[in-house]
Amino acid sequence: MKRLFLLLIGFLTFSAQAQKLSAVIDYRPYCDLELDPYLEVSSFIDGNSVRYVKNQTQMFEADVRITIDIKKEGQFVKKVDYLVSGEQLADTIGVKRTDFWGVKRISLPNGTYNLAFTIQDMNNEESKVEFVDLVKIQFPKDTVSISGINLHEHIAKTDNPNPYYDKYGYTSVPLLYNYLPPVLNKLYFSAEIYNTEKGVGPNTLFMVRSTLRNLNTKRQLSGEYTTVKRMESAPLVYYVSELDITQLYTGDYLLTIEVYGKDSILVATSQAVFERQNDIPLYEEEFVLTKDFRGTFVEKITDVKQMREYIACLLPIASISENNFIRKNVRKGELQDLQQFFYGFWYLRNDENPEEEWLKYYEKIKYVDKLYTSGNMKGYRTDRGRVFLQYGPPSTVYEAPFDSHSYPYEIWTYAMLESQSNVRFIFYNVDLVSKNYELLHSDKIGEVQDPFWKVKLVNRKTPIYNFDDKSIEQYYGNTVEDDWFYLK
Repeated sequence: MKRLFLLLIGFLTFSAQAQKLSAVIDYRPYCDLELDPYLEVSSFIDGNSVRYVKNQTQMFEADVRITIDIKKEGQFVKKVDYLVSGEQLADTIGVKRTDFWGVKRISLPNGTYNLAFTIQDMNNEESKVEFVDLVKIQFPKDTVSISGINLHEHIAKTDNPNPYYDKYGYTSVPLLYNYLPPVLNKLYFSAEIYNTEKGVGPNTLFMVRSTLRNLNTKRQLSGEYTTVKRMESAPLVYYVSELDITQLYTGDYLLTIEVYGKDSILVATSQAVFERQNDIPLYEEEFVLTKDFRGTFVEKITDVKQMREYIACLLPIASISENNFIRKNVRKGELQDLQQFFYGFWYLRNDENPEEEWLKYYEKIKYVDKLYTSGNMKGYRTDRGRVFLQYGPPSTVYEAPFDSHSYPYEIWTYAMLESQSNVRFIFYNVDLVSKNYELLHSDKIGEVQDPFWKVKLVNRKTPIYNFDDKSIEQYYGNTVEDDWFYLK
């Protein structure tokens, strides 16, 4: 699954005030009832961010044009061009403009494709934005596979399905940002499971299990956060489930769906990441602040300065609540409170051997300090150090320390990161002297995403005068765009 959160910036020609067009583009592969693969592109447009103009019937309308150029191994495959239209309005003054969305299903055989998107408000010439990405479609014909997980604010059976939006007799409200605020007390999710009648057996029951894991502590949640359902094999099985998240405390979570065949053998899996915000007292905070550390390895750390340094280096892997505690207490907290927090932090991650878990992490701290320390800034405080500690070592690192126009930069690629594949981070060195490379841009959900990153990277000799222009000057030896595109 890929989901792009776009801030498409345009300026009205008759006004100095900027109008921003915001959209969410979500695209993921599926199979139809004949098990032929296709790419489904969902586009969600903020109704208050588009320009409405009168049409021939004197109604106000807004249209966003989406164009997708699709290539495979450098060869052109097809061009998809369509409009996503908002509700027509009699007037735009004092009227609530509802958000609108559209779905486009594109038939594509298995393979790896380069997608070049162009998105533009048809009533605002300055709003056009372009971006490229890569998608893999891989649904084998004879073995079990599963689609990406869809998260919903709500999903339910319907007697009058809309063939354009609804699937298999269900209607739903999508969860656009993989974010669950306190007002939502249930998480609904769905996935499509293919080929179970071949991979498991015809007219055979198989098991589907969903689990929830805290991404910060790596702990799997049990009890009501694990569901098990038995389903009958078929060419396509639509799996729908829900979780009561009323008591799910604030944090980042990994939802996993597993399909088990005969003899409880795992045959397919799919994952999705979401963030939960909750107003209830945080279990982690209560646990951490009451866990007795006496008689443990933490009691031996009696230097308050050292204790504060140890706690500060936990920030890259801390949960939201732990992060809040660290920032409030790392400078002025009493030794005993810091010791108690430190022990609880590692007990949550390994209750059998908290010390071993800390020592493994501390080895990583020493490693990033050795690689990325710059001046008086220790490695774990740098952007590269933080990313390394939070996500682990990248699959590949491309270094470009010398370029006549651009700042020195590095591109880190992760083959798989949580529920995303082919994730990239680009760091650049602005001061040209230190080893401190700042994070400029990433396509990882939740990380820094800057539509002007290419312009800023080559700003070394070409200062930015037009902040709307995302293109860069082409010069001899320029490989920035190719490096970003082809290193996926």
